[in-house]
Amino acid sequence: MSFAILGSLLDVFDFNLLLGAVPSRFIGVMTNEVLVAVPLFVFMGVLLERSRIAEQLLETMGLMFGRLRGGFGIWVIAVGTVLAASTGIVG
Repeated sequence: MSFAILGSLLDVFDFNLLLGAVPSRFIGVMTNEVLVAVPLFVFMGVLLERSRIAEQLLETMGLMFGRLRGGFGIWVIAVGTVLAASTGIVG
């Protein structure tokens, strides 16, 4: 913003260009339906952290697969699958 003001004072930048583009960018971000899920994912992460559900799930799976070779990898994938299914993340 400071460079835009400096450029406007030196007559090398049209300040109306900046003022016309910024509101349309904000409206474009607000109407994007994909970004609506971001606060909900953050809320779900906070809920899982505060209630210690994720921690208990990891500890339980660690006890179940602790003796298997590669058990750590198996239970991390299993817990990730359960948490991804509960939050709606596909990937």
